[in-house]
Amino acid sequence: MKICQKILLSSFVITALTACSPKDVSEYTVDELKETCEENNFAPSCSRLGFLLTIGNEEIKQDYSQANTYLTKACSLKDGNGCSVLGTLYEKGLGVDKDFTKASNYYQDGCSLNDGEGCYNLSLLYAEGLGVEFSIDKAKDYLNQACNLNYGDGCLEYGNIYQSLSEKGEDLDIAKKYFEKACDLESGGGCVRLGILYKQGLGVPSNDDKANDLFKKASIFLEKNCNIGKGANCEYLAFMNVNSFWKNADHKEGIKYYEKACELNKEDSCATLAKLYADNFHESEKAIMYAEKACKLNSGLGCHNLGFFYQNGLFVKQDLEKAETLFREGCELNIGLSCYNLGLLFTKDKTEQNKYFKKAQESLIIFCNNSEAQACNALGSIFFNGLGEKQDYIKAKQYVEQGCNLNDGDACSLLANYYYNLLGDKKNIQKALEYAKKSCELKNAKGCLFVGLIFLDENKPTKALLYFNKSCNLNSGIGCFLIGDSLELAKNLEQANNQYLKALNLLKNECNGGFGFSCKALYTMFNEGKGVDKNKIKALEYCEKSCQLGYEDACEELKKLPKTPIIKQ
Repeated sequence: MKICQKILLSSFVITALTACSPKDVSEYTVDELKETCEENNFAPSCSRLGFLLTIGNEEIKQDYSQANTYLTKACSLKDGNGCSVLGTLYEKGLGVDKDFTKASNYYQDGCSLNDGEGCYNLSLLYAEGLGVEFSIDKAKDYLNQACNLNYGDGCLEYGNIYQSLSEKGEDLDIAKKYFEKACDLESGGGCVRLGILYKQGLGVPSNDDKANDLFKKASIFLEKNCNIGKGANCEYLAFMNVNSFWKNADHKEGIKYYEKACELNKEDSCATLAKLYADNFHESEKAIMYAEKACKLNSGLGCHNLGFFYQNGLFVKQDLEKAETLFREGCELNIGLSCYNLGLLFTKDKTEQNKYFKKAQESLIIFCNNSEAQACNALGSIFFNGLGEKQDYIKAKQYVEQGCNLNDGDACSLLANYYYNLLGDKKNIQKALEYAKKSCELKNAKGCLFVGLIFLDENKPTKALLYFNKSCNLNSGIGCFLIGDSLELAKNLEQANNQYLKALNLLKNECNGGFGFSCKALYTMFNEGKGVDKNKIKALEYCEKSCQLGYEDACEELKKLPKTPIIKQ
């Protein structure tokens, strides 16, 4: 059966939409789509078929190569959405080599043909500086264009920009208008953001009933769009369920939606799954699988998490070269924590190290201001230790306080260090102990270790050992090392050796992660033969690394060591 007929109109032969089946193209079978695309050059059919081949479903198997063929044809026939989806293949590297420049060109073509999705995707590239020159102004312009073309998620993101500037009341009012428009355009995310305003009473009177109605409305839109292969909607639905945004929230359902979004190549969902399976479910294979897929799909966070796994030997064999490569990818994708970790790895090249620490700051400040505790902690560490910047204890304190208030254990531990070591303020042991204990309560090994060290300084060895044991149980190499030290002093050599052996690999991971104190402990172990054979060469290497990481005791120790190379006997 012919779906469309060729109609002679004047002297031109055209494919007339009015002569087609009354069905919407989204209701065509795969055979009907193929026939109308291949025989009648009906652009919407080519575009729809290309989209279906990109996501795959029960009717048609995923095939990126064929998808590319149909989308290229759709784009050449001036179908804007065909150009936009084709751009996605190049942005994500689906069946083709990843090419941000080609992706941006196809998004531009789609946008010029009045496809809101193309304008929206182009705005994201400008915001990240991928394939185009970084420009927040252009990113905003294309978001506004997407919204004016009634692309709901464009209105949603434009509203998010105004909400982030909401110190002024008028900005929040503008944000609300864009969220309302997004919700009216059946953007589930728009309804969610509007619901949050009512839930929290931001710019509007607090109204739980209205908020819940909006969350319910959002779930209907999101479910509908998720089921037709729009991954961003599955992602938002997952977020709503996992974070209990509404009374019908179901955490397990949330995980399923994240998995579906990841199958639909939503990189942030893959990265979220990697973190969930690593932190909460302790399923190593899934954590690695999702992190790898996220990284391949240009998720800087996915590359960062995978780099972290390789750096620390978590779920995989430790491989610092792979970690460096992955952190470099994450840094290029504007993940400040990746730039920061790269800086920690370049201990012998101060020029490279400073370059990465400086680049890290730009992204970390944005993430910290958006309540990302780890970013605040990393910023605190940069200013605390003078990494790529002059030491600035006031700024350091400001950032780690933000991180600690967001319940980041590392930040609370660093804040304790601030108060204990006379850095800009009068020494305050009570405050130091308060923040170190908070860090320990947050299951942070460094916090427990710090509490133990404070008690040790106050000549309270029993209390100190209690906290060293807590830190060791939380996989602190220093904690295990100090327990070994105390057992050795008590002449309990067998148990001491067991603790030193437990400490060894943990200390190596910590040292490779930029913790100078741990490198110094490894120097002591190899220099004195604590739980290992004496090895002066290894001892010297660890002492040098500890000094390069800014640990002053190691630098003082280096001055006492032979300056000529130690020759192994």
